[in-house]
Formats: sequence, structure tokens, C-alpha cells
Amino acid sequence: MTGPHKLLLVDDDENVISALKRVLRGDEYILLESHNAEEALKVMQHEPIDLIICDYRLPGMNGIDFFEMTTQKGYDTVNIILTGKPDLTMAMDAINRAVLYKVLLKPWDNDILRVMLRRALEQRETARENQRLLAELRKRDGRTET
Repeated sequence: MTGPHKLLLVDDDENVISALKRVLRGDEYILLESHNAEEALKVMQHEPIDLIICDYRLPGMNGIDFFEMTTQKGYDTVNIILTGKPDLTMAMDAINRAVLYKVLLKPWDNDILRVMLRRALEQRETARENQRLLAELRKRDGRTET
């Protein structure tokens, strides 16, 4: 990993974005924001994003649909949905589409949020390093990846 991780905060409620930024201000993240899915996709075209915290209820689409779209477009991000009203349908939808790392409930606990983000990014970095090492081994052994 080079440099701090970039986090994209996606919520149409400016107060929620402000609260997240306030909580994460002292951590070594680059925080970007958008207020809807379309704006978030534009940000992602120009910035490599490591982790997204997205509200479940967005104008025009829900957060699960947004994460599915980013996955289909090939973006490799850790995805966390933010919701004030979790329900079984949302959870099953997210699990079935395999686009979600965690659900973060409003109001969140600041310490739990920080630990969640740190663990998510550590897992992501470990997985990337494992992929790099496997590719290196295959190359050294004269095998191509399948």
C-alpha cells in the first residue's frame, strides 16, 4: 500500500457525512464524499477508492444496487452499508449479491466504526498481498494464471 487509504462517503444527508468526517478526521484516511450514486461513480472514475461507506437509502437507487454496480464495473472496494432501519430483506439481498463487507447501524459507535474500518482495510491488504505472491510464484514456476 502506498499512501493513506481513500474512503468514499456516500450519503444524501450532509449531517451524516459531516459526522463521519468528524469521527475519522484524526485517522490517516483521505476522505472523499458524494451525495448520490451517480456522483459517487464519477468520483470513482478519477480516484482509486479503497473503502466505501454508503447509506442504504440514496436518491434514485439503494446502496446495495450501488455496490453491485461498482462491483460489475470492476471496482475493488470494501463496501459498508449505513442504515438506520436494518431489515432481513436488505441483509439477505446484500448477502445474496455478495457485495457487502458489513452493515453499520445509525447511530454508530465511533470506536467500533474505527476498528471496523481498520480491520476491513487490513483484510483487503492481506488478500491483495496473497494474490501478488501467488502470481509471483506462478510466474516463477512458469505457470500462467487461470
